[in-house]
Amino acid sequence: MKMIDIKKVFRCGVVAMATLATACVVEETTPITGSELGALQKVYEVESVADMLHIEQRTHWKRLVICAPLFAAGIALTFINFDVVWRYFAWTNQALATVVLWCIVVYLFRHKCNYYVALLPAIFMTYICSSFVFVSNQFVGLGATPMAYIGGAILALALSAIMCYKLYSDRKKGLLNN
Repeated sequence: MKMIDIKKVFRCGVVAMATLATACVVEETTPITGSELGALQKVYEVESVADMLHIEQRTHWKRLVICAPLFAAGIALTFINFDVVWRYFAWTNQALATVVLWCIVVYLFRHKCNYYVALLPAIFMTYICSSFVFVSNQFVGLGATPMAYIGGAILALALSAIMCYKLYSDRKKGLLNN
């Protein structure tokens, strides 16, 4: 496998670097040129905080104004008990996975494909997240009792029923046509 000029990779951002590394590991090809890396960067360009706030970044002072609150938030997180931060991060990660699964269900349903391959995991993950809301002391705090898991199941079934009803009613109204 041939080596890549790492300076070019860093200039094009993390996403381009990951894409480049994947391409070079999967198949031994000639190194990607700088112009190709630039094209990758444009394809995977992510809007930055400065872009969202419409702040130009030409001076170092403005860059410092943009990054100082982010660093302050990161430093503040170091003073919080890591177990608490990790529990919120873990639950948020599971909730995100659940939302993505439901998005996949909608996509497959909309394109008249076999959406059950994503529906069953989406319902299961909805149950996992719902149960955690009832079990965890961060939320309801019932502990690992049968009532917490029953509450999670009822909430998961209710949310799943609402979602499925919405999908079918939108299809009947013609809102999900391609």
